[in-house]
Amino acid sequence: MLLHPFSRAKELLRVWRDYIETAPDELSVSPAILTAPPAPFVPEHMKGQLAAGLIVCYAGSPQEGEEVVRHLKEFGPPEVDLVQPMPYTVVQTLIDPANPPGRRNYWKAENMNELSEEAIDTLVDHTATITSPFSVILIEPKGHTISQVREDETAIGGRDAAHTLYAFSMWENPSEDDTHITWTRELMEAMEPFITPGVSLNFTSDQGQERVKDFFGRDGKYDRLIALRNKYDPNNLFRLNQNIRPVAQSGAAS
Repeated sequence: MLLHPFSRAKELLRVWRDYIETAPDELSVSPAILTAPPAPFVPEHMKGQLAAGLIVCYAGSPQEGEEVVRHLKEFGPPEVDLVQPMPYTVVQTLIDPANPPGRRNYWKAENMNELSEEAIDTLVDHTATITSPFSVILIEPKGHTISQVREDETAIGGRDAAHTLYAFSMWENPSEDDTHITWTRELMEAMEPFITPGVSLNFTSDQGQERVKDFFGRDGKYDRLIALRNKYDPNNLFRLNQNIRPVAQSGAAS
């Protein structure tokens, strides 16, 4: 991760947006807005403060990666620079300390075709009012190899999107549920003008049946998925999810 003060968030997002367009497929860089943790690697003046970061992974040789990431490191320079060679298995554990068991979660995710100037301003301005120090806003770049898979090849669509916006709201006190859920919903409502259909349901909470249909609405996918449920799970045993109900339960037969 490369970490900057929150005051530079808009500028950082613009630099990232322009750079990621031509970045090699081996590079994944996700901007994140988060509260800097009280960790030893964080400067004292940033601990507990909102910060803007870039989460970097280059799946290739360290030498090539250093050169590819150089431009991103030159912005700033960052207050925190944790980018270094490491095994892929270590990469997969990096978010564990920030996601301990027992926290309450409410997530939203939406695709975007572009990250416009207005979208950047709206996102950063709303995030400035974040209600929990454990919550994280993340943008994941798409396109490249992801977009080379045809829409009809998988159930999950929206592969032509440029980015996915994630709002991972997390907190500990159950009495604060309404506060954090409301903030997350208001964030995505503010971003609605910049959103395009098609996103993985794994990263969403409380979407409702109609929204599930919208996610799988392209190319007859929803009907194909219902046919599979009718064949393999007609009683809807596997229902603790963003549910695709069998015909008998969805009312589609009528």
